[in-house]
Amino acid sequence: MKITPLVLHGGVNIPKWTSVFSDPFPVTQISVVANRQCTITCPSAHGVQIGDKIGVSITDANTPNAITAAAVLGSGDVLITTSFDHDLTTTPDPNLSAAWSLVSNLTGFSSNWLNGNRQLVEVRSARQFVVRPGSEISTITLTGSEKLLERLEAELIGWHSATATSATTLTFRTPDSVMRSYTVLTPIVVRNIRIFGALNPEVAYRQYTQDDAKFTPSYSAMFVCPEATVNAVRASGSKSGAVADIGPGTDYRQMLTDGFEIVVFIPSANSSAHVKAIDLAQGEVFKAVLRSFYGLKLERSELVDGGSYASVFFAHGGASSTNNAVYSHRYTFQSSAYLTNADAIAPWNWSQIDDTAIAAGTPPETVLPIGVPSFHELDFTGILHDGKPQPLLGSFKTS
Repeated sequence: MKITPLVLHGGVNIPKWTSVFSDPFPVTQISVVANRQCTITCPSAHGVQIGDKIGVSITDANTPNAITAAAVLGSGDVLITTSFDHDLTTTPDPNLSAAWSLVSNLTGFSSNWLNGNRQLVEVRSARQFVVRPGSEISTITLTGSEKLLERLEAELIGWHSATATSATTLTFRTPDSVMRSYTVLTPIVVRNIRIFGALNPEVAYRQYTQDDAKFTPSYSAMFVCPEATVNAVRASGSKSGAVADIGPGTDYRQMLTDGFEIVVFIPSANSSAHVKAIDLAQGEVFKAVLRSFYGLKLERSELVDGGSYASVFFAHGGASSTNNAVYSHRYTFQSSAYLTNADAIAPWNWSQIDDTAIAAGTPPETVLPIGVPSFHELDFTGILHDGKPQPLLGSFKTS
């Protein structure tokens, strides 16, 4: 399991659900101007020298999509038209467990039966959808303040290099793909994200608690670790209990039981027997981990069947510790992936190996693939290992 994408994903998504692993950066609003710049406005002085740049991560915000029309249908449902394309869908996606939007978040209507999360009944087009109000509505009069609230555009979510332009504002260039202008209120913006990757939980623990140069028990940290051993098991339809049914003329049918582990460290020097830290790990942090990694689609580009594989929650619990000032907790996820014939070496790349000669102690002078032309001046002989010729190793040069 590749860890870098998971670390980057966690850095963007975890702060949306908890501030335990980052420092909130108070922001009143973000003004987005297409083809120009975005302006971050803080409620008080941000403390950055004017002209200096800092890195800020925008995690989440409600993006307003103006509603231009709303009509009550014969069924009592309401047909809504938006100014820009919305992101709602009722079309099933086989890669998702929840294949469609269940609700739409509306605001600004004079009737509270339409404001808030309302049941999404139908999506008619990129700019029209039908919702079910909380109670019967006869007529709707728009005032211009009605909006569909959507998640901030993907191009704006994540890290930005922002320049301080005044004591309370910072700016950064609007991404080219953002084609509309709007203002979002009270977005979630953070700094100093403490989400890292590590070889395994033990390495993470040593880095956090036993390296005196880095040990700072005043803040929490999260580490993403790969599965220590990735096993292959027989896929469904196999005829035996072996890891695979492989014989002459048969397909290779195996499944990788891969996964990863989330390890968190929570300072607990002032907590009796880690109780407060345990409650945090079992509550707020558990919620953030689930909503960030449970069901996450993972691309496996190294496999021929490299489509999306969902990560599923497996287990969690407190880990052993050697530092009484820090409580550690682990969350384990699994993600299965299929291995097929296409992942195996192709028959025309099989090598001609003289098994009898090798058993007799006489390695073949050259080992070439079957069915492909020889490489010019390619020589597999000449390398010794422990003083003996090795039939499958060699120095070579090409011209």
